[in-house]
Amino acid sequence: MENEFLKALGEGFHASFLQFIKDKDQAAAPKKRAKSRLTRPKPADIEATIDLHGMTTERARNSLLAFLRVARQKKQRCVLIIHGKGSGKVKQEVLHVLREHAGVSHFSKAPLKSGGDGATIAVLKGGPS
Repeated sequence: MENEFLKALGEGFHASFLQFIKDKDQAAAPKKRAKSRLTRPKPADIEATIDLHGMTTERARNSLLAFLRVARQKKQRCVLIIHGKGSGKVKQEVLHVLREHAGVSHFSKAPLKSGGDGATIAVLKGGPS
């Protein structure tokens, strides 16, 4: 019965229908993620550390900005920022500063050995700020 139906529609339709199904399956297949050119820093890469936990958000922000300025002047590329877990306010301020700072190339949550959720590793661009 199926063959009769396909014959009635014609070979051209059959081929078009099969191509449509093939294209649909390929579109639905999960796409491979492109490899990021940015490498995740390792604890051994860390050249400087600042501990901000327990500070107010304003003091943490000012301390972080000064720390980043000095680190860039010293041509340090990988820094660890300890913000603690707490209420999350200091962490949010740290992430905001890192997103907006022109001297920061990229950043990520620190590995568990370096503080995990309570710390962030940032990679700085070369040259002074």
